[in-house]
Amino acid sequence: MDQTVTKMVVETYADATYTARQKEFQVLFNPEKYTLGWAFNFDSKELLKGGSTTAVLESVTRSVFSMDFIFDGTGVGAAALDRKEVNVAREVWDFLETATVLNRKNKRKPSPPYCRLVWGNLCAKCLVQSVNMEVKLLDGSGKRLREVRKTTFRAVYPDERVALRGGTAAERGSRGILPAST
Repeated sequence: MDQTVTKMVVETYADATYTARQKEFQVLFNPEKYTLGWAFNFDSKELLKGGSTTAVLESVTRSVFSMDFIFDGTGVGAAALDRKEVNVAREVWDFLETATVLNRKNKRKPSPPYCRLVWGNLCAKCLVQSVNMEVKLLDGSGKRLREVRKTTFRAVYPDERVALRGGTAAERGSRGILPAST
């Protein structure tokens, strides 16, 4: 059995066709876990009437999933990347510039990059919905040595897959995160 550890890669593309790759970011440490969820929205008028025996589904919010990305400058992170050192602030900005509309020049990109997370059987096409910072370790001068970026993604489903299954995306709602083989 192959025990090689495969690092998660965040690839970015200009649009939802996912044809021309723009950037790639390799995570320092693979996430330990991720959460995946959907929201089901019902017609509140029908529910309030009380007479209806069936709830009317209005929409399904596409799948949203969250992962924690660890950035470590204590030496453990450098060893993981086979480097002399890791600058946490630089690594965080590399991630933010790759996967979000933010950049170091304090200017926003005109549109968010379309991301594709590739790791083992996971191949998720998505957009970054939010990123929260949790500083875990500081040195004596206040420099960040370890940080966790709690990142939430919203799945993107190409129109051609929607068309193949009949109906509109809104009528069918979420399709879930697709394995790499599809």
